[in-house]
Amino acid sequence: MPETLISLDIETTGLDRDNDVIIEIGAVKFSNEIVEDKFRSYVNPGRRIPAFVVQLTGITNDDVTEAPPLLEVLQQLEAFVGTAPVLGHNVGFDLGFVRKYGALQKNEHIDTMDLAAAVLSPARDRRYSLGALATELGVELPATHRALDDARVTHAVYLALMKLAEQLPMETIAELINLGKGTTWGAIRPLQELLQVHYADKYPEGEKTDVAPDIGRLFDDPAPEGHALHPKDDPQPLDMAALQALFVSGGALARNLSQYEHRMEQEEMMKAVATA
Repeated sequence: MPETLISLDIETTGLDRDNDVIIEIGAVKFSNEIVEDKFRSYVNPGRRIPAFVVQLTGITNDDVTEAPPLLEVLQQLEAFVGTAPVLGHNVGFDLGFVRKYGALQKNEHIDTMDLAAAVLSPARDRRYSLGALATELGVELPATHRALDDARVTHAVYLALMKLAEQLPMETIAELINLGKGTTWGAIRPLQELLQVHYADKYPEGEKTDVAPDIGRLFDDPAPEGHALHPKDDPQPLDMAALQALFVSGGALARNLSQYEHRMEQEEMMKAVATA
């Protein structure tokens, strides 16, 4: 039986989760192509919505004046989502805003941005906006910068990406899973499910094999021939403390990646406003 997922999208007064607030939440509960339910609510932000956000989303201050407060809406959202995995495009942005208030803390996540990077051609630009990715995949639904509309587009984009992922060899899927293990990469879960399907189809129940569906396997190809590597005559030791600090959660690498993603989102907002 296909798994139920929740496609989630939010609209906010800006990109800074510490200073900006949610003004609309939209979600689609689905199982493959079947939409089981939908959720949408304005949120009273307790402040004026910036003019550029009004222009971008079409959400006005009048729309949210009588809307419920965020904590009330998040209670409704949690009841709607339950324990289902949450799907989104750059889903860390959406979950970052709602988890700040304790909601959806334990739900697994799937990110169409990460999934696109795994299954689309490496020659293409992997930093797709939702609208650009939908266009690339031939999704007819428009990305409108409205929460429920964009949740519906994300659902359709996910289905299109999964059709492409199904064409990948099992060894490729397994290698991607191995490379992503121990990280928060948002393509792990759907790729693991595809590997399980490949595994079940290729190996009848009870047949012994060295392929483990939960961890995958590395490529079987031997290492290419070439010149052996040799150490330098005067090797310089690594500064392990500095190296560990670079990769820790919240370290320089994580901060730079987060700033890059926020800048890309801001540029997309500005482009949308300029062309509105």
